[in-house]
Amino acid sequence: MTQTKRPDFTLAVLATILSVIGVLAIWDAGYARAAANGSWIPRELLTHVPATIFAMLCAWGVSKIPSQKIAKVGWWAFWVSLAGLLLVFVPGLGKEIAGARRWIFIGPISIQPSEFAKVGVIIFLAATLATKPLWNRPQTKDTIDWLDRVAVKSFVRALPFLAVMGLVLLVERSPDLDTAAVIALTAFAMLFIGRVSSKNLWTLGIAGALALGYFAFQGGHRVQRLNNHFDRWSQANIDTIGFQTTQAEIAFASGGMTGVGLAEGRAKHTLPAPTTDFIFATIGEEFGLVGSLVVIALLGWLVWRLMSLANQSESLFGRLVLVGTAVWVGSQTCANIMMGNGTLPPMGIPLPFISGGGTSSIAIWIMLGLCQAVVANGGKPSARSGNDNPSLEEAYPEFHRKVSVR
Repeated sequence: MTQTKRPDFTLAVLATILSVIGVLAIWDAGYARAAANGSWIPRELLTHVPATIFAMLCAWGVSKIPSQKIAKVGWWAFWVSLAGLLLVFVPGLGKEIAGARRWIFIGPISIQPSEFAKVGVIIFLAATLATKPLWNRPQTKDTIDWLDRVAVKSFVRALPFLAVMGLVLLVERSPDLDTAAVIALTAFAMLFIGRVSSKNLWTLGIAGALALGYFAFQGGHRVQRLNNHFDRWSQANIDTIGFQTTQAEIAFASGGMTGVGLAEGRAKHTLPAPTTDFIFATIGEEFGLVGSLVVIALLGWLVWRLMSLANQSESLFGRLVLVGTAVWVGSQTCANIMMGNGTLPPMGIPLPFISGGGTSSIAIWIMLGLCQAVVANGGKPSARSGNDNPSLEEAYPEFHRKVSVR
């Protein structure tokens, strides 16, 4: 079968348009504070633009790597991610800001390892799940036989997922529960595609939900943040702990259908993070519902395109990489927008391609480069070969039997 080895043009154009919108949004949201310091160029823009250009070059370079070679570095991707997350706790490298250790400082350069951990987790799980054969649980005679043929083998098969949960725990301890939740959700989506039995998926899903609830209510500050979020409009909270969210909500309401106009918004003058976590508030205020829907539509189109390419991929590894990236972008988009409109409490989740931040821009562009690599190596199959890319019926025979019976 002849394959067309070229990247996906639509994916590249969508990502580029979103990055350009991000540069313009960062300038718009940050110029007011820059002008107060005698400059029309926001400090965030001076770091974001070079980082984005570097990120696009990295994506282009990564897209040229054969996906077979990428699949061989699965465990290396895990170990590099683990090392990066551990370095934030090293005195002199990791620096605590506002009670959190999430960054590594090397001279004037700051790096957030949890962003690159998302890339590492996707590569690692895709490589391990793609090479793991389907397993039919054997019949056992007694407890010893069950331990030997079922329990031990089940534990070995679960090691990659347990390793990922170790990374998630490290991110949560930094503390960064929001990013940890994004990584966990991405991993779970990949397990769903990666031929894991429906019974195990239900078990992992319930365990994950319970763990999220435990960590969300473990720290006193998290409980307080949740409680105060629902009471953010009270006189006691509106100018203190509820300030960011209420100001963002006011910005969206002020924008109406078409917005107050470019550079005419007030949210960027009051919000403490106008170019990063709450950048969508300025977009909503100055360009209204119409402008907001355009940005959401572009991000949604990119996610849909990734899922469409995953459906066309002839390799399970390629499908896993594409689905993992789609869930990463989609979950962060939903979380950031829901945070801005008051559905969720404030959290450190950037809007993909739009929010300022060199590390997040580099990480997500590298991941898109990997997606282009698997697309270029996978092509659009005209027929299924082997069992590398099983259908849902092949991956979940017990599920297929249940839904097929009338």
